[in-house]
Parts: sequence; C-alpha cells; structure tokens
Amino acid sequence: MTNWQEAAPTVEEIRNETNPTRRSILAAMTRLLSCQPTTVKPGQISVAALAREAGIDRAKLTTGAHKDLGERLLALKEASQQPSTPQELALSDRVRMLAAQLAELDRKHRQAISERNDWRKRYEVLAHQAATLSRENARLSEHALRARGGTRSLAVVPVPSDQVDNSPPINKRPGTRRRNQ
Repeated sequence: MTNWQEAAPTVEEIRNETNPTRRSILAAMTRLLSCQPTTVKPGQISVAALAREAGIDRAKLTTGAHKDLGERLLALKEASQQPSTPQELALSDRVRMLAAQLAELDRKHRQAISERNDWRKRYEVLAHQAATLSRENARLSEHALRARGGTRSLAVVPVPSDQVDNSPPINKRPGTRRRNQ
C-alpha cells in the first residue's frame, strides 16, 4: 500500500481533484472518518456507507473506476482499529484475554446446563420408577392380603419418646424377661 492510501484525504487533495465524482467521494470519506456524515449514521465506515454519503452507486467503489478509493477507505478503517500506543496494546491484549476467558466460561456454562438437564431426566426416570414400584408394592400387598384370608395386620404406630419406659426389665425368674404390653 502506498502512503496516500494510508492517509485520510486532505483539504488540498480534495481541492486539487479534477474529477467531480472522485472529489465527491474524497469529501464523503473525510466526513465519514471525522464522524460528521450528512447522509448516513455517524460511525458507519464501509464502502456502502461511503457510496451513500457520496451519492454514487456502490459498484463504482467495489469494481468500477473508483475501486482504489473504496480500498483506501477500508485500509484507513483497518488502520484506525489497530492499537498504536503501548497502552492500547496492553488493553488490546487484556481484551483478547478476557474474550478467551468469556468463551471458556460460556463453554463451561453450556456444559453445566447440559449436565443439569441430564440429571433432571434421570430424576424424572427414577421418580417414575419409584411411583411404579410403589403401585406394584401396593398391588402385591393387596394380593398377599387376599391370599392370607383377608386379614390385615395392624399398622405399627411409633410411641412418643417421652412415653417409652427405658428402665431395665425386671426378671422374676432367672433367664426370663418382662414382656412389653
């Protein structure tokens, strides 16, 4: 790339341009690069924005007679985005490092969500199996009850701990214990 392609158009360059279309493109490029466009939104730096700002067809800047000016704008845009001071270089490195950390955290987050979803599916399967086994147990208990002649045993109800006699049993005869009544 030559020196003139890396520099923004100057007032003198615009004034000395004899081709009115090129003059219009150079003036539009200056407005775009200084964030003072009249037609497009400020901050839009592209060949399409340059064409709209200059009032010409975009094809003239991409494949036509003024392709060099389209390439010049893209080169200026690229150059403006490159860090130039040690501070900018350090910040650029920090941004790259943080972007890599963010990508890793996003990957871990997606993995955690996937694992959580797997655990949920397993839980649902186990809950379904537990419910099925509970129904099967109730059915078998009912079947066993009918087979025993229809007598159902009494359910064991726990006695509150303050009503339990924890004293040692009294033996009336050696080798016998008192039965709980």
